[in-house]
Amino acid sequence: MSRPGRSALREVLTGPVLRAIAGIRDAGELLLAAVRNIDGGDHVDDQGSADIWVHYEDSLTGAPGIARLFVPGNILFALPDADDTVMVARGRDAGGPGVPYLLHGDAGDASRVPTWLRSAVGLFTKKLLRLESKEDDVVVVAGSGKYVKLGLNATQFVALANLVDARLSAIVTAFNAHVHTGVTTGPGSTGTTATPLGAQATVAATVGKAE
Repeated sequence: MSRPGRSALREVLTGPVLRAIAGIRDAGELLLAAVRNIDGGDHVDDQGSADIWVHYEDSLTGAPGIARLFVPGNILFALPDADDTVMVARGRDAGGPGVPYLLHGDAGDASRVPTWLRSAVGLFTKKLLRLESKEDDVVVVAGSGKYVKLGLNATQFVALANLVDARLSAIVTAFNAHVHTGVTTGPGSTGTTATPLGAQATVAATVGKAE
């Protein structure tokens, strides 16, 4: 088929024609909306279901709706706040309207935009930021010659529990065994301390580990 012929065929087999051929009655939609429950209840429903549903109001028509919260990679859970601007996407469905998904929209206000946006990549939120693995460790690895920092201006290295324990144990052993010479009447030395130090409690954290 010649190039003009192919172009003409593409012009014909578009939009309504293709939907009719495929039996698609609903082409889906993408709309701008605000997170809002016009009934006055909670704008998020996450009870009794494996999915999280969010109420919204179409910014163009004012029509209410409810959409399933889109969770990127099934790992990033962030509930939108009331009145947040979001996008609602509903895919085409040959059997009828598809399930709508709610996608987080713009940041919403200046306080949600990090000052380091142009120089770094990261997670930024006004809420508690929680990292949790249900069945395994959480590992943070820095590049070769780089460091994992707790705090933007961190410069001091953290102490490792096993080394701190070893140093304290050595101090306790030396203290309990030490004697003083030349402090008694006549020759001899004092005995070891009458009140020896006991074993010191570990300083190890119960969760955090470092190397």
